Amino acid sequence: MTFRSSVVRLAAAALCCAAVAPADTAGARAQSPQAFEGESMRLAAAWGKVMRSPSASGGRFLNVWSTAFATRTVTAAGGDRIVVRARGTACQGAPVLAVRVNGARVAALAVRTPVWRSHAVRARVPAGRVAIAVGLANDRRTSPRCDRNLHVDTVAVHGDGRDEGAAPATPSPSPSAPGSAAPAPPVASTPGPGWRLTFADEFDGATLDRSRWAADWGASFSRPTEFLPGQLQVGAGRLRITAERKPTPSGRPWAGGLINSHGRFEQRYGRFEMRAKVPTGRALWPSFWLMPADKRAWPPEIDVVEMRGQEPGKVFMTYHYLDGAGAHRSVQGRHTGPDLSTGFHTFALEWSPGLLVWEVDGVERHRTTTAVTDQPMYLLANLAVGASGDPGDWIGMPDDSTADGAHMDIDHIRAWARE
Repeated sequence: MTFRSSVVRLAAAALCCAAVAPADTAGARAQSPQAFEGESMRLAAAWGKVMRSPSASGGRFLNVWSTAFATRTVTAAGGDRIVVRARGTACQGAPVLAVRVNGARVAALAVRTPVWRSHAVRARVPAGRVAIAVGLANDRRTSPRCDRNLHVDTVAVHGDGRDEGAAPATPSPSPSAPGSAAPAPPVASTPGPGWRLTFADEFDGATLDRSRWAADWGASFSRPTEFLPGQLQVGAGRLRITAERKPTPSGRPWAGGLINSHGRFEQRYGRFEMRAKVPTGRALWPSFWLMPADKRAWPPEIDVVEMRGQEPGKVFMTYHYLDGAGAHRSVQGRHTGPDLSTGFHTFALEWSPGLLVWEVDGVERHRTTTAVTDQPMYLLANLAVGASGDPGDWIGMPDDSTADGAHMDIDHIRAWARE
């Protein structure tokens, strides 16, 4: 396995308008035989400037405040993703970071955080001289007294020959140890043209982002499990949800974790995606699902993925709804493949009027047109242990073989809407 990286670092030198960027070999410092550090990017319009900050690489960053692009031509070894370290500020409406390769737009991502984070997008970058541009895709002004700004620190081209579902070549640092060196940013499965990113959590911080997620779910649908915030740990670019056999406030024998975006993010239609590594073990129940914003309206419920730990190669994709008589019904698809607990995999749902389509690692595995809801939904992800305990319960109940301390690692959760 090889790893290639071509890095462009923004600095104060040679920033001007409507200029063609110099080749990376001019004034660049080679970090390795296939890595480069440039001295500047060039703006195509006079709507940005280099600013200083001790938190930026090299103490400087590029501030873009209108629909302008900064371009750098580099001699790259080729790659399959571009990673931009950026942050955004706005009174209302997040800045949208757009990325172009040789003039073609490859991604547009909302930058919703005022702290530096790495934003990764899938993009085929050819070997040789290539022009990479980043910029602000939406206008600066959000109101008469509110500006939208995009701060760009570094841009890098990565490629390691690894496919989306493969396990890392070396173990990732444990999320329980914030401060560890983070793994390389993951490939973003950008849907392509016509989509607008509306929600994204890359779990790049040291704690759960409470502006995006609630974690106080308590005891509900899993009879043996109580969902506690203490079972959630963020670090090394991952959210880890751990299931432990221990006393809980409600007296249930297992503690699990659940995050949900109720009251923070809801959406009608779009694409919803989680990239995660699921656990293996009897009665372990990892899930990523959508529920109606109006909590009194259940069903509907859309289960993007549910799994039984004793069958780590089987994915359950379910839609719950009410029929014309008001009775609870469901339609379910099942996909059996390789053991999904051995690496990270991407589970996604595309929801449009009258249609639900489920994907695993970018391949369609189920669809339905049955009574598809049009209610706004919010996001949930959890790890439970056991379900109802009733005869025929499909999850099953834990026993002595169920792993204490099993965990699900989530790399990202994202949502898009059609433009």
